[in-house]
This record gives sequence, structure tokens and C-alpha cells, in this order.
Amino acid sequence: MTIEEAAAFAHERWCNWMHWMDAHWNDMHALGELFLERRYRQAETLYEQLSDAEKDSDRQEAAAWMNVLEVGQLRAEVARLRAELAIIRDILPYIHDGGECETCTEMRDTARYALEVQS
Repeated sequence: MTIEEAAAFAHERWCNWMHWMDAHWNDMHALGELFLERRYRQAETLYEQLSDAEKDSDRQEAAAWMNVLEVGQLRAEVARLRAELAIIRDILPYIHDGGECETCTEMRDTARYALEVQS
């Protein structure tokens, strides 16, 4: 994941917060102090001590971040595999097809399979 992708995701999360604030603006003003007290209480409470509803809200946020992190990990794995395939492509021309060398036969078969899978 690049810094730009992470920043875009952080902005998306901020936008979601702003939309939530907009949707609850009237509640915030109608409840006034009660709303603020609840927010301050939540800010000072450990996760383990939150209500189930509050935990669910945090779980939803965590799931969104986990999806982003998983995508980043998958991209890193794809990059690693592409680098390995590049090495295999470099080695492949030097492996003779005669089959007289067991190591070359194994390397050739592995390289060809890897290239077929990538295609």
C-alpha cells in the first residue's frame, strides 16, 4: 500500500465521520450536554468497557482498516512472486532440455509451471 492509498482511505473514513456528524447534528443540539457527556465518556473508556453497540461501531471501523491492510499485504505478496518469476525467467534459458541433469529438469519444470500459472 502506498502512502497515497492510505491517505485516500483515511480521507474516506473522515468523510464518513463528517456524514455521520451531519446526520446527527440535530440530535447533538437537541441533547446538548447529554450528547457531549456520552462522547467524552466514550473517549475516556477502554474498549473492553464499552457497551456492545459501541464495540460494534469500533468493529466496523476496524474491519474497514483490516480490509485495507489485507489488500496491502496481498499486493506485497504479488510483488514478491513477480520478482521470483523474473528470476525464473532469467534462469530458464540456461536450463538444457535434454533431461540429462535432474536438477535442470526440476528447475525447468518448476519454471515452466510458474510461468503457466502466471499467464
